[in-house]
Amino acid sequence: MNGDLRCFGSTGVRAISSQFSGTQTTPTDVLPHLNVKSIEVSTGGSACLIDSDDKLHCLGTGTLNYEINRQWTKILPAKTFKKVALSGQYGSAGYACAQDFTDKLWCWNYEENSSGRIKEPVEVTGITVKDFAVAGDSVCIIDTADKIFCKGGNQSGVLGNGTSGLGTENYTFTEILGNRTYKKISGAIYQVCAIDSLDKIYCWGTIGWLGNGTSTGSATPTAVNDVTSYSSISNRGVQCGITTAGILKCWGQNSNGEVGNSRPSGGAQVLSPSAVTSADTFLSVSTAHYETACAINSASKLFCWGDNGADDRLGTGSTANYLTVPTAVDASTDYQSVSAGSEPNQNCAVTTSSKLKCWGSLSSGLYYESKPNAFGFDHAIPYTVPGVTGN
Repeated sequence: MNGDLRCFGSTGVRAISSQFSGTQTTPTDVLPHLNVKSIEVSTGGSACLIDSDDKLHCLGTGTLNYEINRQWTKILPAKTFKKVALSGQYGSAGYACAQDFTDKLWCWNYEENSSGRIKEPVEVTGITVKDFAVAGDSVCIIDTADKIFCKGGNQSGVLGNGTSGLGTENYTFTEILGNRTYKKISGAIYQVCAIDSLDKIYCWGTIGWLGNGTSTGSATPTAVNDVTSYSSISNRGVQCGITTAGILKCWGQNSNGEVGNSRPSGGAQVLSPSAVTSADTFLSVSTAHYETACAINSASKLFCWGDNGADDRLGTGSTANYLTVPTAVDASTDYQSVSAGSEPNQNCAVTTSSKLKCWGSLSSGLYYESKPNAFGFDHAIPYTVPGVTGN
């Protein structure tokens, strides 16, 4: 499958090409570009993509050597990768990890044992992974026996071992409590969720909103309050899962309407999984840090909701501050994957023709630019990111 990568949001995506100025009102191809398979946008000003040759490219704040890289940089160019995940708030430490095609995990931009920041990608030895997730300054993996092991910081109980707070960090992979087997895992700065072998969701983290009917957190895996079977989960702030029937359900604080079930924003907490207001079935979902969510339906159409600001950072054409239901983005284009970012909103998606499109903000460390000339401007709706050549 081919694909363009497209991005959008409020003033955090710095783009692009000297042939444009001001705000683009329609998605526009600007230069020949690399075919893209998937994109990951962090919560704090960085992004990584995997191209059609399974090569990994990153840019933005802290993506390599903890520098602000304003050009796409190829990471471990001799290797091929199947998944990448980024963590950390803007300007802060947080794991960046990627899984290669031998199922080895490579991580960088993190601190361990107070020995300083690990800036270059290093192999995490002694493990083979089926899936993994990063959660702030921690990382969790599903191993070949379908067990989850975590290591790293633990201020919010993301290690899943019943402890939390300063002094409970653990830099050796340790199995979470519960003696279950798992299929998929997703991480946020303060929380981790996973789908077990029976297709049920379990979440943990002491910040709360675990979907168990209360706003109380837990340092051990806790079942969400739903007997439905799930096929995917995204939990970066707001939590959303797609059931095996394709129904999209979300839960969380809902301070910006990000649960998507028509409830007004601001204090209308949703403590258990609730279906979004849509008759569609969905294929994938991506959530951002307590702000927004985006999803792709079974017809390959893109929808977003949550904090829209007055500048339409969600790319829907609406000037409403909050969108409380899934709202179409770039309706004439078909998409295969999406990654929602935040602080401030910065979002990217890959079209079914393998183009990268982005929309969002100029005020963070995330940059998309063509060589040698580049400058930033707002993109209220997705534009096509120019050529990605790497090093």
